Amino acid sequence: MTFKKTLNVFQRLIVLFLFMILPVTVISALIITSNRRSLENQLLDSTYSSVSNFSSSFDKDIELLATSMKNLSVNSKVDKLCYQSEIISKFELSQNINSVRELITQMKETHSFIYNIKLYIHPLLRAYNAAGYEHGSVQVVSEEDYSSLISLRSQCTPLVLRGNSLYLIYYASISDTRSIIEAEFDLRKLGNHFIENAPENSYYLYSFEDRNIITSNISDTALLSQLTSFSPDTDAIREVTYHDEIYYAFTTNLPVSGTNYTVLVPNRQLLEPLQVYTFILTGYILISLICIAFFLYGCNKIIHKPLKKLIFAFSAVEVGNFDVRIPTDGSEDFSYLYHHFNDMTEKLDELITQNYHQTLLLQKAELKQLQSQINPHFLYNSFFMLHRMILSGMQEESENVSKMLGQYFKYITYNHQDLIPLKSEYEHAKVYSTIQALRFDGRIEVYFESLPAAFDQLLVPKLILQPLLENAFSYGLENKENNGILRVRFAPEENKIKIIVEDNGNDLTDQTLSAITKNMSEMNGLDTSTEITALFNIYRRIRIYSDKQSTMTVDRSELGGMRVSISLCL
Repeated sequence: MTFKKTLNVFQRLIVLFLFMILPVTVISALIITSNRRSLENQLLDSTYSSVSNFSSSFDKDIELLATSMKNLSVNSKVDKLCYQSEIISKFELSQNINSVRELITQMKETHSFIYNIKLYIHPLLRAYNAAGYEHGSVQVVSEEDYSSLISLRSQCTPLVLRGNSLYLIYYASISDTRSIIEAEFDLRKLGNHFIENAPENSYYLYSFEDRNIITSNISDTALLSQLTSFSPDTDAIREVTYHDEIYYAFTTNLPVSGTNYTVLVPNRQLLEPLQVYTFILTGYILISLICIAFFLYGCNKIIHKPLKKLIFAFSAVEVGNFDVRIPTDGSEDFSYLYHHFNDMTEKLDELITQNYHQTLLLQKAELKQLQSQINPHFLYNSFFMLHRMILSGMQEESENVSKMLGQYFKYITYNHQDLIPLKSEYEHAKVYSTIQALRFDGRIEVYFESLPAAFDQLLVPKLILQPLLENAFSYGLENKENNGILRVRFAPEENKIKIIVEDNGNDLTDQTLSAITKNMSEMNGLDTSTEITALFNIYRRIRIYSDKQSTMTVDRSELGGMRVSISLCL
């Protein structure tokens, strides 16, 4: 117990790591030395190589037989039988026939799996067999039999399966069918030849590329169907199940004969030398799992749980809970972290409270600045306009203007609230624009869209619309002698509304627009070094009010003048 308390987290991890890594290292050394998988692959590759070599050798035998048949077809004695049999003497004809039979007999004896080689001579309607053929040395062939033989030229492979017999047939040429050479395979000897050259207790399958089976010692039709579906290119080595036992199927392609050769070898027989490695691997896995379980348990207790406390505490801070504290009991290492985390949250709480009060004071100060910036031109021009209306006897109009001026100054000088409903700001902006429109005496038309009812009670900073209208009247439309347009539009979106104030003034240059945009980007961090104008004042107060969620942008309107867009979030 005392030993546990004296170890820090790092030392405990070393102990756990050594406890886990030592047995794993020993077993890994055994596994690396054994290299079971590599040996298994070598055994499979070796067996496949053996099967492939045998199939290649057999295919070369077929190629050699085909070459011998080709050479026989151009032999002068065969040529005389085909083209001069009617003009040579019987003695010479007999000599040629005997010579040809000797040649095909030699060909037959060269290949142990050939049952008979037969030479068909069309002009004589005869077929001559190699020596030892049970039906004699010569046979009479009818035109029908000969025509049937010629029709086999359309086969895709040189080998032809007729009934239960396999043949290799050679034609001198496509057009010349005076002589045909046919080699008949002895399927029994061929099967024995395959079995003798295959591993012990294995099965074989010899088939055409079109899946037709030539010979096999497998009786299970389902297994045969599965084996014939393998492709030598993609299924050279496959696992199959036969009689509840796993076999490896090795498939090779014989391109000359257009056939496939498959050997089925029992898994237990092929991989029997590797069984000991299976026990080693099983033991390695079990011990590794036990070590990993101990390691995970230790990491969870020593590291994960303390870190989890720290993560939960940081998550609470992330959502604004700076009162969270972590008990400093337990591990000495984490107690140090917990203690400093608690100190950090206390200081953060103090700094954020201080910054919050400073932000509020800044917002109030900037609002007071806006309130104090009552344009004197607007003030005395409005009163002069009212004076003229009274002198002109426009009593009703004078009453309306005086009432609107009263509403305007009441709203401007009312300091009780910093945030007001958007509807109140909207109504104030309409009052201001109406007074200004009267002053400009028809030179400027003001268009106000209706405020969507869903946003009537949205709380916004005071005086964010009227200064934008004042900016448009003073700088955008001041020099407009006629056809001036000031438009206020609303674009409601989901949980957001965009207020667009735009004019068709002619005085906005690209340089001025670029300078305004640049100054606004420099104020993103609430920097106070930039000169505070009404436009920038509004921009900064919107950012403070919405914690940077609401935005304000300035660009050129389709009307030609400035367009200011304010996006306010619900």
